[in-house]
Amino acid sequence: MHTSSAPRPVDIPHARLMTYAELRRSNYEETEIAAALRARNIVRVRHGVYASAEFWRTLKPWDRDVWAVRAHHLSSRSHLIYTHVSAARLWGMDVWNATNEIHVTQGTRHGDNSAGVVRHALMIPDGQVVMQGGLRLTNRERTVVDCAKLLPHELATVIADSALHRGASRQGVSAILEEQTGYAHISKARRVLAAANALSESAGETRLRLKVLEWGFPPPVLQYEIDTTEGRYRADLAWPELMLILEFDGDIKYNGKAPTDFVLLDERKRETALMERGWSIVRVRWPQLDHEASLRSRILRAYNNAVYAHGRPPAA
Repeated sequence: MHTSSAPRPVDIPHARLMTYAELRRSNYEETEIAAALRARNIVRVRHGVYASAEFWRTLKPWDRDVWAVRAHHLSSRSHLIYTHVSAARLWGMDVWNATNEIHVTQGTRHGDNSAGVVRHALMIPDGQVVMQGGLRLTNRERTVVDCAKLLPHELATVIADSALHRGASRQGVSAILEEQTGYAHISKARRVLAAANALSESAGETRLRLKVLEWGFPPPVLQYEIDTTEGRYRADLAWPELMLILEFDGDIKYNGKAPTDFVLLDERKRETALMERGWSIVRVRWPQLDHEASLRSRILRAYNNAVYAHGRPPAA
């Protein structure tokens, strides 16, 4: 037992969660744990579950949401399945604008009454449940269906696009929807699957595509490749007949990291080569997606200019 007058620093390994019981078994006193919390050397991820503050500060908000689900698993004694948005997060799908509540299914609404937990009373076939990192969660296809039934269309389509892009089977999702014919919100879920596109590479691209379609533009081609004198350029969304590109600027496109100067310079060279051939590019940043009137006006102006320059618009 530690007897020094000064509290001993609590050392939690990087990228690991430890429960209160584990810390006590590691011979840390209750006073030492409390002192480490006050000193902000460790953080309480969930009641009774802790992480290194240094590690926690390195995490993006969406990564913290994943670790929060893992912390819930460590603190829960219930036999449960992680579903809906929580399953999507565990799968690494893009989750945009959803709450950080934890979604679980136990077959009954009784069991886990902890704060910040949404309990669903669902009977999930064994074939739609997988084990991942010690956690039970719905498979990709069932996760898409559950989110499509629960969330607003835009949020659900972001998840569906991401799931399909990461290997979820469209046929598998469709089969689950067929099994659930007559269930509540199933028509809503079918609309999400119909709108989903595996070629979308980020939440921003998905949101931009949905807005363009909502505003009545013809469906753009996703990830359209164009050879230039500076190499191959891949456009997020394009109307090839009009030589018009919509490009979403977001960190997700660069694997969650800001692009290097070299990457930016290389891309700008290809863009210059494109414009010299007559292509037009409309660049859209994340904040602009929430200013729909001005964004629609920009795209409409570029679209009409392209129609004037190149003739008939593409068929819807």
